[in-house]
Amino acid sequence: MNQHDSAGPHGSASRLASVLLALVIIELTAATAYIHVNLGGPLFWLNGLGYLALATAYAVGVAATVSIIRRFSWLPRLGLAAYTPV
Repeated sequence: MNQHDSAGPHGSASRLASVLLALVIIELTAATAYIHVNLGGPLFWLNGLGYLALATAYAVGVAATVSIIRRFSWLPRLGLAAYTPV
């Protein structure tokens, strides 16, 4: 049983907050990718593709029902945190 399957008083509120946070992170990452792609130049374009790949990986990790994907869903978060300041 994972933490999101609990039937406690804050179970559905916690799940809603997690989903909203994930949507905001994906939206901001996609916006950053869009900005970089439209700045022009090959480095900005490649940087934008990197952000798009990380947003996709993050979305797959959030929406996955397969246990192996859920187990490694922390990896795109770490990658996004490391990629952002570079």
